[in-house]
Amino acid sequence: MSAGFVDHAAREAALAEVIPGDPRADALLSEARDAIYHWPPDFAGFTARLRYQDGNFDLHGALDCPSSRGLRIDLVGLEDQRWLRFQLEELVSHREAPSVSKMASRSGCFFGDWDPVYGRRLDFRGDKMASFYRVKDAKLCQIGRSYKNQSFVINIDGHQRCQERWAAIFYSAYYWERDGGGLLKAETYHDSYEEVGGVYLPLQRRVSEASAGGLRCRQIQLSDHRLLSNGNVSS
Repeated sequence: MSAGFVDHAAREAALAEVIPGDPRADALLSEARDAIYHWPPDFAGFTARLRYQDGNFDLHGALDCPSSRGLRIDLVGLEDQRWLRFQLEELVSHREAPSVSKMASRSGCFFGDWDPVYGRRLDFRGDKMASFYRVKDAKLCQIGRSYKNQSFVINIDGHQRCQERWAAIFYSAYYWERDGGGLLKAETYHDSYEEVGGVYLPLQRRVSEASAGGLRCRQIQLSDHRLLSNGNVSS
């Protein structure tokens, strides 16, 4: 099996040059990262019933998720599961402890401009993808990046409170041609979480994608969650 979303992101973070940043900017980013809800580093994962809806598809199956790198999808009727797997890997990896996912950039950052809606811009020094964040009220509110032939910006417009921290639940992504600036597509996301056994687990992801080809709306729902313990379902 080829490397998935999480392995690719972790490899990019590990290979990126680490350049010291402005201590004040680094502190602001650290505060925002500390406010993000993550599972404990020793979290053993979960299982859940899985429902996938896309146009005429309304499929039911199961998800076994010991980690973002080891999740297994049991869903009959969907031959191409790449989009579904990518979404589930991303959803889970952003809740994993940073020491587990290893996706976070280690490079320092410096201050950019101030936006009254999305806050202070923080640019990563030496980042080949021109990555930046915006931080407001100790939350990550905007993410920007460029790669291959496109650039994108994600606006985070809603968070769910999870054990004194925050998980992003409403956000929109906009993609442009890197050269020329033509709009390629726009996506909106709606996630939700519920508490199970003292941890918050993903309940839903709804994605609407608009492009020159039209509008496509898809939904992933998880239910009947059961926590794993040492590789087995806990009682």
